[in-house]
Amino acid sequence: MDPASQSMKDLLDRLSIRDLRRLAVQGEAAQKLLDILEKASVDGIPQTQGAIPLPFALKTVYALESGQGIPGHVISDVMSNGYPATLAPEFLQQYVKSLDRRIGIESVSKDKTVKGQVDAWVRNQHSRHVAGKISAGRYDAYQRNVDVFVEWIRPGTDISGITAQKLRDYYDWLCQQIGSGRFSPAYSRSLFNAAKNFISRVAELGLMPLPGNIRSKDFTFDESPQEIAYFSRVEIRFLLSECDQTSARTKLFLLLMLNCGMYQSDIADLKPSEVDLGRGVITRRRSKRKRHGLKVTYKLWPETIELLRRFGSFDGDLVLTSEDGNRLVSYRVPKGEFKRYDLIGQAYNKVRKRAGVTKPIKVFRKTSANTLDQHRVYRTFCPYFLAHAPRTVTEVSYVGSPPEELFFEAIDWLREELLVKP
Repeated sequence: MDPASQSMKDLLDRLSIRDLRRLAVQGEAAQKLLDILEKASVDGIPQTQGAIPLPFALKTVYALESGQGIPGHVISDVMSNGYPATLAPEFLQQYVKSLDRRIGIESVSKDKTVKGQVDAWVRNQHSRHVAGKISAGRYDAYQRNVDVFVEWIRPGTDISGITAQKLRDYYDWLCQQIGSGRFSPAYSRSLFNAAKNFISRVAELGLMPLPGNIRSKDFTFDESPQEIAYFSRVEIRFLLSECDQTSARTKLFLLLMLNCGMYQSDIADLKPSEVDLGRGVITRRRSKRKRHGLKVTYKLWPETIELLRRFGSFDGDLVLTSEDGNRLVSYRVPKGEFKRYDLIGQAYNKVRKRAGVTKPIKVFRKTSANTLDQHRVYRTFCPYFLAHAPRTVTEVSYVGSPPEELFFEAIDWLREELLVKP
């Protein structure tokens, strides 16, 4: 990025377009800056493909944030007041820097800016992840979601500027993004909740008063109930048949999801101590609910046992690994940067495309639960099959595991419905 554009970006880190318009009434310097931003948006900065329309000046701001520069002829044209001669690059840089002095906005110390406090909040979330309180995926979601709020309010804004009105303005902006089709209601809710979580933390530190409307019931996002997708018997047969021709290991993954209600992380975390091939069972808590989830004993189908014997390793830490001995799924945050890979998901996608199936991998677990729910007796086992954490006092203190024999009957019936029944 050229020096003049970088100087303008540094200034915009502390000033919003709204601030500039207010200051334009007071001085020629701010007006010049606005003129440059708006002219560059029309003449010099290409609009991102598929992006929603934005006010002209904001297009240039986003372009600067992404590392683009403002064309020199645009800056020269505005600053030379119509003189035909092109301003020298060094003069442009000095002139842009002089705008900062002439506008006269006092800089905010970094630790009192929104960006400074968000960085501290994200570090705190990383510490919680390291301590095992939140997952790597949750940490990554917090970081990505709060960044949208930072971009909206501007990184250099004084933290004390987050008022009840600002919170409402952010909610209104999110509603506009939903209306334009840019964000979904569910995503907007996640973004807003991340911002509220951050604001509450800063208020707890005494750096700003807690906005009085932070718990307002007006801040809702209407989410229309979505139709839940399930696999049909035909789709399951197509997928398993494709696995027979291409990858028996992938077939094992799919069977574990149908047989035991697993997700990819559950399969990747499966330990030898949790598998008893003699009895033909797996006993474990879900990876997501290691502390409070139910410990469930699943009876394994003959097909599942056969493939576990073939591909499982019972000498090391994990039953199933990659051919190189690495984890099948990894969600890590080394040095604060989220990294992940999912070999199970990749294997399923290859089979899915060959079988002509479009539904995502998480549908296997839902299909088994929904099938159980169709039975007038076995439907009561759905929460147990899914290994949900107990929620009520009754579930925590009074209701134990269902009779193993009856639950195993339900697992056998599930196999008949999904794998055998025409």
